[in-house]
Amino acid sequence: MSHIHKQLVEEFSRIDKIFETYANTHRGKKVKSVYENYRHYPEITDSSVLSSEEAKGYLTYLREHQALLDDIRDAQEFEIFTLIIGETKMDIGADKQ
Repeated sequence: MSHIHKQLVEEFSRIDKIFETYANTHRGKKVKSVYENYRHYPEITDSSVLSSEEAKGYLTYLREHQALLDDIRDAQEFEIFTLIIGETKMDIGADKQ
């Protein structure tokens, strides 16, 4: 796996931790439900199915949203971000098939 692919996997792992921390520190059924739904998206442990350019594009996309992800303000934002990142994971997972 190339350096860019490793960075992409690490970035998804970092985001997963952000979501897990948010769900564990914010009470409420909505947040817990959203997080449980997010956990059904595929885990990205290998992005080598992508070309280096594709991996770089996804990495850039995720990093452009880093400040927003690091400062999720409420359950609605949390839900939106989990859907966006989850669908991104689905896109990458679909490339495996």
